[in-house]
Amino acid sequence: MDKKICVVSMSVGKPASMTAAWINNELIMAERTSYPERRRDMELQLLRELREKEEKGFIVLVEEENSFITGRVGQRVRLRDPFMNGRPVLIEAMQIYKELERQKAIKLPRKESGKYILHQSIFDSEHDKKGDEFFNINWSEITTEHVLTLLCCFATEYNNVASADYIREGANKFLI
Repeated sequence: MDKKICVVSMSVGKPASMTAAWINNELIMAERTSYPERRRDMELQLLRELREKEEKGFIVLVEEENSFITGRVGQRVRLRDPFMNGRPVLIEAMQIYKELERQKAIKLPRKESGKYILHQSIFDSEHDKKGDEFFNINWSEITTEHVLTLLCCFATEYNNVASADYIREGANKFLI
């Protein structure tokens, strides 16, 4: 299913958003918007933009510790929180990123694309005795751009089961 994506990083570096599209199983990261660091200065602009995105059918994911924004718009995602399979969102997003990168199915933003690459020095993976992959994470090197990349990757698999679009899609599959 193709998706329009808007993600926001609030907890790492300066607040920023990224729009992207998941089209024909390829992630295309498009446009970044930066916001003032001061809450009151960013609040009205960010809320207005995110509401507009939701009205246009975007999945809106906001990485924030509290519900400052997501109490009013979007879905809160924290990288440490467990995903449906029990693994942290960070690990799920990293796995998706690695797969998309291997398959040449991710297009980074044209402007400063190198900043969005998740280098092995940040996420070094190893395997435990059972063969499960785990990551040693150098948190001090993670930037806003890295978080935006991870969130865009995660959004390709994210489905808000309470959304009208998700229910409609499921109903269409059931009726076919």
